[in-house]
Amino acid sequence: MPRQDDALYSFHRQLNKPFTGPDELLVHALGLIAEHLKLDQVCYFRWRERESVLSLDTVWRADNILEAEEEIYLKTGAPLLSALQNRAVHVSRDLGYPAMYMPLSWRGGSVSAYHEGGGAMGALRMERLQQSAWSFSNRDKEVACELAEELSHAMSHAELDHISGAQLRRAKALTELSAVFASSLRVQDGLRVILQGIQKYFGFDRVRLYLVNHKEQKLCGELSIDIRGQARSLSHEEIPLQPGSHRFADIVLGSAGETIADKYSDTVVYLPLTVQGKSVGLLIVDNLLSRNSILREDLGSL
Repeated sequence: MPRQDDALYSFHRQLNKPFTGPDELLVHALGLIAEHLKLDQVCYFRWRERESVLSLDTVWRADNILEAEEEIYLKTGAPLLSALQNRAVHVSRDLGYPAMYMPLSWRGGSVSAYHEGGGAMGALRMERLQQSAWSFSNRDKEVACELAEELSHAMSHAELDHISGAQLRRAKALTELSAVFASSLRVQDGLRVILQGIQKYFGFDRVRLYLVNHKEQKLCGELSIDIRGQARSLSHEEIPLQPGSHRFADIVLGSAGETIADKYSDTVVYLPLTVQGKSVGLLIVDNLLSRNSILREDLGSL
């Protein structure tokens, strides 16, 4: 068996060991890739399609994970963007030393559907830090492609396991919360428990609930749960349920049960509440303090 096949088989076996999650697998893989290709440093960039940005996530050097920040904005027509879209190798000396970019892609629609970049996961940047270092040969590129393909599959499987586990935990938590709500003697207590559970299990910075008073044609504030899990009454907030009176009223009046992401940010989401096609309220979740994006799988669970 050729040496290249031996290396790929060894890499495959190493990645099929048990890991605690995708992050641990990635760190282990970066070290193996550095060993196979005699690299000084390997960086993993996540792809943010909406902003057309490769954002530095992990840096491996000499068996250590380094802290660093870097964002690469890719304009239309940029060679690196073309390489990312076509899953092709891109070699650059823009850093002053040889660097080879190798795209990674999610394998399977059930995984890629959860991520903003769709099929594109990100890219590895493989570096030889000495300016006089030899450039990357055609064989290096072939090996890099095969290792990246194997890593893409392994990361996709690990991510799917991670997503499935998280969904099961959330489903169990929501079932428990529903049971608590059903057994509560006071509706207000039940609402508080449900909202606190949503904030805790999904990790939102804030959760707010408004309910429709159909008799008075108002949207009435009920409760707000903050990042510490503490509840605050919103009873002082009353919004006329008329078109144009308030953004919240417009969302409720035009809702059909779908989630509505904030026009200017992915850190706020409005979820109109309906029962048998009738609007009954509005749930608002946000991460305005942490600025963390609200994930699609979280919206699906809600």
